[in-house]
Amino acid sequence: MQGDGDLDTCLSRFIFNYGTTPHTTTGVSPAEPLMNRKLHLLLDLLSPSVEDKVQENEQKRYNDLHTRERRLCIGDQVMVQGLGMGLILQQPGPLSFKTRLRDGRVFRRHQDHLHLCDISDDHISAGDLSRDNVTIPIATDVPSVQFPKSTTPVQLERKE
Repeated sequence: MQGDGDLDTCLSRFIFNYGTTPHTTTGVSPAEPLMNRKLHLLLDLLSPSVEDKVQENEQKRYNDLHTRERRLCIGDQVMVQGLGMGLILQQPGPLSFKTRLRDGRVFRRHQDHLHLCDISDDHISAGDLSRDNVTIPIATDVPSVQFPKSTTPVQLERKE
């Protein structure tokens, strides 16, 4: 055929290719009814198999059924995973939220790490986490330093 082997090899390849080519009338190759299975070709390695597609669709359907949608809003009381109770301050991204914990620390966390909770769950008052008490430190706020008129310098502590 193309000079890549002897006559027996070329004849075997031709018969294999003929037997695995689907017929226009039946839509299946002559080898499929004869052997009760589809013969594997090198071309089959390029395209995904039907079993892989079925498994992928089943996995997607399972994930879609078992995924719950979270609806978090600014001001919601949440349990921050590994940190404790907090209040949602803002939503800087589509799935991330800035939360303020009871001790005043502010964290940005993905919604998967936040769980809605009832205020009565942790026996805290709404005043502990109210939005009025929220202060977010800004790095550009630098306290002004005033030196006394005496010649000895005095060190002032920086409030954070």
